[in-house]
Amino acid sequence: MFITEYDEERHIAELEEEYKAEGRAEGMLMMLSNLVKDGLLTISQAAERVDMTAAEFESRMQTI
Repeated sequence: MFITEYDEERHIAELEEEYKAEGRAEGMLMMLSNLVKDGLLTISQAAERVDMTAAEFESRMQTI
């Protein structure tokens, strides 16, 4: 393959993996947000599980 060639199948596979990862991350945030709203976790506990600060997590909760 030449450097100027475009591998469409590979590009599509990479995009699919990227979208799946984003979907999993968003799903995790939604689940943790619901647990916080239900009073089962604190914001700090939820933030720790996704490697965020409490302020970052609280900000993301507002957009979900």
